[in-house]
Amino acid sequence: MLRTALGLSAVLGKPFLMTNIRAKRRRPGLQNQHLRAVELMQQLTKAEVRGNFIGSDELKFIPKRRPEGSVSMQTGTAASLMLIIQPVIIASLAGGEIVADLKGGTDVPMAPTSDYVKYVELPLLRSFGLVASIDIVRRGYYPAGGGYVRFWVMGWSPAPLHVRRGESIREIRVHALACSLPKHVAEREAQAAVEFIRSTLGLQSKTLTSTCNESVGTNVLVYADLVTSLLGADALGEKGKPAELVGSEAAESLVREVKSNASVDVHMGDMLLPFIGLRGGSFSVRDLTAHMMSNSYVVKQFTGTQIKFERQGDLWLVSA
Repeated sequence: MLRTALGLSAVLGKPFLMTNIRAKRRRPGLQNQHLRAVELMQQLTKAEVRGNFIGSDELKFIPKRRPEGSVSMQTGTAASLMLIIQPVIIASLAGGEIVADLKGGTDVPMAPTSDYVKYVELPLLRSFGLVASIDIVRRGYYPAGGGYVRFWVMGWSPAPLHVRRGESIREIRVHALACSLPKHVAEREAQAAVEFIRSTLGLQSKTLTSTCNESVGTNVLVYADLVTSLLGADALGEKGKPAELVGSEAAESLVREVKSNASVDVHMGDMLLPFIGLRGGSFSVRDLTAHMMSNSYVVKQFTGTQIKFERQGDLWLVSA
């Protein structure tokens, strides 16, 4: 809710007050990741901010200008940079050019991987006019962090985002990466993903396996190009978890999305809500998440737009 509010506040120039932040969490109030997102948006909008400290359960954010410019930020931890840039992507609707140099976690639990953002989220948004790119300069896995990305965005056209499911799958790609680990880890992950997709969908996959010598970690991205849309799923490795399980988990998640006939995967649905709230549009998902419902509430507070959720067979049509 905070990330969405920050992005919408920047686009619309509307201040907001958020209270009872993370009130029921084990560690209530703002944590490092949230503060870094606030810091980034404060730099971009020259905002006046109150309540921006660890543990704060209340935040007031008053933007003073259109979001634009070059900014830099270090999390000091493995906090997810991919979550931190989400309000920046929303803010791009204001039309300003933004260059952000960010250091922290690129591939961490409970967040999209940097590969998902690079190969699924941004390409899908680019098909609707977004002009943006992300360069993953250095990987940063949990708990060490130390990753570095450069994100550049130059706004986009105001066209509505009507995402339709393609009639066929153009290709399925498997990307497996192992950092400071033997190359065979990535190869085993990729092979497990390929075999699962072949056995369940009867389709071949294109694979890319690679290694790096940065913080220790591994991840797999599996995504399907549906011509008019993209479906993606990812998985992270962890100590004691077989490489084959990492690959098959990502593939199983993708197969679930493909078989559902939804136009976007459930995580992309979370991300798209602010955009259709501002520009109009529609998409279908196989399930409604708590994040999606929270985002729809925030969108209504800022825009007055009521997001519609309609059950159509086994899918949910989401529209505005």
